[in-house]
Amino acid sequence: MSAAVGAEKTVCVTGASGCIASCLVKLLLQRRYTVKASVRHPKGSFDPVVEGCAGVFHTASPFYHDVKDPQVWFQNSYASAPTFPDESCGWVDVKDVANAHTPAFEVPSARGRYCLVECVSHYDDEPYTPVYWVSMEKVKSLGIDYVPLERSPKETVESLKEKGFVKFWQKILPSQKFPRRTSQGRHQTCFGL
Repeated sequence: MSAAVGAEKTVCVTGASGCIASCLVKLLLQRRYTVKASVRHPKGSFDPVVEGCAGVFHTASPFYHDVKDPQVWFQNSYASAPTFPDESCGWVDVKDVANAHTPAFEVPSARGRYCLVECVSHYDDEPYTPVYWVSMEKVKSLGIDYVPLERSPKETVESLKEKGFVKFWQKILPSQKFPRRTSQGRHQTCFGL
């Protein structure tokens, strides 16, 4: 798709200051969309933001999936949203999630849910039981190319450094360690990234 695909189209991104939504806003602006953003939800504040939009990217909370009219607003469901233990959450690159929103909006045949699964992996050496596979065909039909798992953590750390969220005050090789005195006078070993 050309970079001018969003020219003269206005869209709304809810929760625009969030991690995924901020990447989505950047992507939409690069694709020449006019973006209206909402970051808070006082009663009645969404109506003027959504008015006149060709689409709404609702990243702030769960929503109804079968939306026929993008200007019809559905009430936030924060109170009724299910919660899950942290171990049930998957790993996905935030750019993959943001990049998936735009083709799903621009491709008229896109309907239903799309599972973003670049690969299946987990955090320890224990084998999966049972082994499972997730089809990537539906997502690839939108033209989405995943950020490989091998590249994602490196880019995440670089982004955090660039934004000043992580400071590396000394270059340390992964095998190096150095002692640090705690407030109780004991020594504690610290590792560098």
